[in-house]
Amino acid sequence: VEFDESLADGTLPITSGAEVPPRLERIQQCLLKLEQVWPRTSQALVPPKQLGRFTIERELGRGSYGVVFLAVDPRLGRQVALKLPRPEALLTEELKQRFLREGRAAACLDHPNIVTVHEAGAEGAICYIASAFCGGQNLSTWLRERDELVPPGMAMQIVIALAGAVEHAHQRGVWHRDVKPGNILLAPPSD
Repeated sequence: VEFDESLADGTLPITSGAEVPPRLERIQQCLLKLEQVWPRTSQALVPPKQLGRFTIERELGRGSYGVVFLAVDPRLGRQVALKLPRPEALLTEELKQRFLREGRAAACLDHPNIVTVHEAGAEGAICYIASAFCGGQNLSTWLRERDELVPPGMAMQIVIALAGAVEHAHQRGVWHRDVKPGNILLAPPSD
């Protein structure tokens, strides 16, 4: 509890006079930065304005694994979805490398029904995955907002598209592990 309260106040829990192993100090620095980006309070998140070269515009969503921001990448000259993992996903070097490996594996996927991953990297102690921004809503929201049942033909098209995307990923050794309506993005309606 004392550790959490110190982080929430923006201070490191271990005093400067104490002997701190370098690994623990790096973990504390990472947790402090993550607390600034993604506080564990119930208050609304105030995103940082900048993470490396990315200019963050607003939060897009949260999940069990991380938070996704809408950001501008000046190198690519476009908006991107910038995913940051939860703090506990970065506590060890092994977990950090796993996140980056999964991002690089997803970047190798090339399928019309899979969001393109531009890069997986780190800015200091904070890892990120930069993906194409899809401005449509997720399948869960779309289904909830409908006044009528989805016509069978349309439902079949959605399932076929999803199955093709999952098959493409599996054939390349990539397993999503959390396929659900909230994680399925729909392309915005074309004008």
